[in-house]
Amino acid sequence: MHKQFVNFDHIFYSGKLQHSVENTSRIWKSNQLGDASGSNKSIIRFHSIYYWKASKVAIFSVSDNSLSGAIPTSLGNLTKLIKLYLNDNNFQGESPPSLGKCENLNELSLCNNNLSGSIPTQLGGLSSLSICLYLSSNHLTGVLPFEVKKLIILGMLDVSQNMLYGVIPNDLGNCIRLEVLLMRGNFFQLGSIPSSLSSLRGHTDLDLSKNNLTDPIPVGGVFKNANATFLEGNNKLCRGIPEFHLPACDNLDHHKERSTLKILIAMVSQVFGATLVFSIMFLFWFRKRRKHPASPNEENPLRLSYQSILKATNGFSSETFVEKGSFRLAYKGVLEDGKIIAMKVLKLLSHGAFRSFLAECESWRNIRHRNLVKVLTACFAVNYNGNDFKALVNEFMADGSLEDWLHPPIDMNDGEEAAKTLNLF
Repeated sequence: MHKQFVNFDHIFYSGKLQHSVENTSRIWKSNQLGDASGSNKSIIRFHSIYYWKASKVAIFSVSDNSLSGAIPTSLGNLTKLIKLYLNDNNFQGESPPSLGKCENLNELSLCNNNLSGSIPTQLGGLSSLSICLYLSSNHLTGVLPFEVKKLIILGMLDVSQNMLYGVIPNDLGNCIRLEVLLMRGNFFQLGSIPSSLSSLRGHTDLDLSKNNLTDPIPVGGVFKNANATFLEGNNKLCRGIPEFHLPACDNLDHHKERSTLKILIAMVSQVFGATLVFSIMFLFWFRKRRKHPASPNEENPLRLSYQSILKATNGFSSETFVEKGSFRLAYKGVLEDGKIIAMKVLKLLSHGAFRSFLAECESWRNIRHRNLVKVLTACFAVNYNGNDFKALVNEFMADGSLEDWLHPPIDMNDGEEAAKTLNLF
């Protein structure tokens, strides 16, 4: 049974390639559909819609048209494909990894499109490729996948005129049948040309020009032939045969040593400066900590139960009562260790009391100032009647209320008022 091929070359199609191509294809213009044997009986010329089963297609070509959009991922279902030509169109997006399922493919051309993204590892490692892999003149980025070491029978690899970067994989030396390697016009850098490239036996054309390669070039192999190796545009390469017109490596090594020394001095200066700044900051912090040591309450927060508060206020007696507010009662208490505290007990039965309590807790959580009365703890418990009990416990200020200082009680005589003085510092 003859293998089918589909040839739509040079027809000047525009628009998008049908995404259901693995099942059927609709052809409106006069084209050819036949078998690879070239038998005239199998050549069909037509002007009407024609459906063809694509599962047995071995050669698929739509090159030199104006097709756009993404390359259909369904092309990966054409598992009998041997040759696939999508070059010289306007395809965008990434190269579909599904093409890696075409395990019989020996020739693939995606060059001269607007493809972007990285080269899929499934495509870079398609070991059946034996003739060529054309990916040039796109907008491909990223590194050349290390899976290219699986292309051991590939004859030609062209990734020129893209935006690839990083190192050239040393495992390219495994591609023992590689004759043409074109990597011109990328951003390959971060090291020297792999010495394994000099061991390629059948290499007849190597183009690494206009990259950012450095260090000495390998010796032997294709690097002995200036007519087959192109290296211009890599200003940091050295050594090689005289026809390359490259400088001696000693000059570049001296320049590299000076550059390395400058970088080392800059790094040491930055580290020293950062260490000095952090040392000064730590010194200020340490001196401030010695001057204002943390109180025991900050290191060990006070924990009070309802029973201990009840005992400290003598059962909330009138002698310990301080004042009454809209939503709370204020008491003075004495703990077992003799510490005097002040507490605000929430009147939960008052409408809006709980909301006021939450607002006050939120305020205390966000406000920090040395002249504010410190909150020692909060108590959330249940009293002996089974009702909720909530209170805020503060330091007790022996000088009384600020309001009394600003607005003395009416029954205070002039002598008492004159005798009271308050130091605000």
